[in-house]
Amino acid sequence: MKYSIPQYIIKGSSMAILLWLLLVLAGPCGLLAGHVIELTDDNFDTVVMRSDFIVVEFYTKWCSHCASLKPLYEAVAEQLVPKGIKLARIDVEAEPEVQEKYAISQFPFVAIFRNGQLFPYEGPAEKAGVSGLVDYFTKEYKKPIEVKNPVMELTKHNFNSITTESSLVLVEFFAPWCGHCKKLEPIYSSVAWQLRTLAPDIIMARVDVTVETDLADEHGITAYPTLKMYRKGKEYDYQGPRSDTGMLQYMVAQSGPSSQELANQNEYMSFVRPAKEPHAVLFLSKKHPDLLERYIEAGDLTRESLKLSHCYDLSYHKSAQPNSIIVFHSDYLVTPYEQGFTIVTDLFGYDSKELADELLKASRPLVGELSVENSRKVYQLRPMLVAFYQIDWGEGLATTRYWHHMIAKVASEFQEGSLHFVVADEEIFRNDLVEFGFQDWGEDVAVGIYAGGPHKYRMVEEVTIETLQEFVQDFIDNNLPVYIKSEAESRSNVNSKGVLIKTLVGKNFEHVVFNPKKSVLVKLCYPQAPECEKTQAPYEAVAKKYKKKLMFTELDVSRNDPPLSINITSFPTIYLSPAGSRDAIKMEENFSTEEDLTKFIDSLLPKKHKDEL
Repeated sequence: MKYSIPQYIIKGSSMAILLWLLLVLAGPCGLLAGHVIELTDDNFDTVVMRSDFIVVEFYTKWCSHCASLKPLYEAVAEQLVPKGIKLARIDVEAEPEVQEKYAISQFPFVAIFRNGQLFPYEGPAEKAGVSGLVDYFTKEYKKPIEVKNPVMELTKHNFNSITTESSLVLVEFFAPWCGHCKKLEPIYSSVAWQLRTLAPDIIMARVDVTVETDLADEHGITAYPTLKMYRKGKEYDYQGPRSDTGMLQYMVAQSGPSSQELANQNEYMSFVRPAKEPHAVLFLSKKHPDLLERYIEAGDLTRESLKLSHCYDLSYHKSAQPNSIIVFHSDYLVTPYEQGFTIVTDLFGYDSKELADELLKASRPLVGELSVENSRKVYQLRPMLVAFYQIDWGEGLATTRYWHHMIAKVASEFQEGSLHFVVADEEIFRNDLVEFGFQDWGEDVAVGIYAGGPHKYRMVEEVTIETLQEFVQDFIDNNLPVYIKSEAESRSNVNSKGVLIKTLVGKNFEHVVFNPKKSVLVKLCYPQAPECEKTQAPYEAVAKKYKKKLMFTELDVSRNDPPLSINITSFPTIYLSPAGSRDAIKMEENFSTEEDLTKFIDSLLPKKHKDEL
């Protein structure tokens, strides 16, 4: 192969030419240390995941065994490279993304990757020498591999035995025709391969719901794919990511008991030292196996939100009581207005689900920080005040803490009420800012309250301690106007295609829909939902047919709030409000064709209306 050195390199120094040559010789695979490819977070997928066969050593610089292996590994690579067999290595401390993905904890760790699938090294020990290792890798390279699907197929005959006897099983309920299931399949299989090495006790399984209909009905499966976890027969909803790395990390974190015993003072101090994540300790006065079992089961329900441990020595904490739990809050969220932990007592009255709820409640500081993860479980709270601003606990610590402490001071004055307080990063929760109409807000902080249902209240004054106190008091006294997200009202009664369909907005919904003289049909849609687009043509066709007796309308719920009485469960959602009524009747059946909508309308229209059509 011939290389042309660029003119700007030739005109440079001899060092520039040397560096250019090194980069060329390294090629797309990364820098070469002798015959061993040095991997990084940036080139790992390009090199490893696209190779038919490659040997990878995961190492750290502090590992003495890794250092002693290095010359042997390079000598083996020198003999294998001419045969087309690649050897690589990666410093997992310097390249944390790969370490995080594969969760390697013992070093050196050697694995063979075949077409991106990891197989742990099962060859001879180092004493076999260069020749022994060369022979082993050569045979492995030439050996035809029968790749067995690592995902277990479950049926009515083995489902109960597998899910009740195994410590942890992840089950995918899928349908062969489902597009989302097909998209998940390679990710699910890849995670299953990796878990065989990283956590072999975890079983990845699946159920074909088109064949095992009774199993699907028994477990309440109505959407595909549905993922559920089972621990010794107990069922849990899977609430983790659906990406390769995310699912792998989530499942590894789910393995093992949810609580570890702290055997001495040192272990206790290590566990309770200030941490970013909340953590809890159960203080047992003596052996209470039933209480400990419920605590561990509660931990299984709160693994993503809370770290648990238990001990039998009350002297570890001055506030510890017999058979009580101390939940320590995230250290960076503790303010001068709180003690930084919550004590949970009277534990024998809780079942595991109730105890899990109590632990999550106790884990919340005076003012929490909303995240994508905790918004699904820890902070599904109403009413909840949210302060949106640019949060940066690093370089922007002073400003971030200033606003957080201001909110906390006000929160401390209203602790006896039901209102919860959180802060949220304005970039991460930009959609929520839009929900409150703050997209063009010019102040540093925007404050709103999520109340029950779709009701929202927004603070329109500049945020100070005094204005925030007044805003909260007005909310408690029910003196705030409800904020309704709404576009500008349109005077036209036809849509963009000239069909007699009026566009509703948040502000005029009730005035138009609850019409004293005419029955009104409403289509509530989210423009990005595929089914909304698919049903537009049949909706327009029915609108033309019934235009004399019905007013047809539609509402874009991404830009407008419907009233509290309107319950949106899917897109599109259809309601019909009879003339003179303050009620709207929901179409419970699926709407996909003209016939579906016609049947619904005919069931509600007075007979004389149908005869006139």
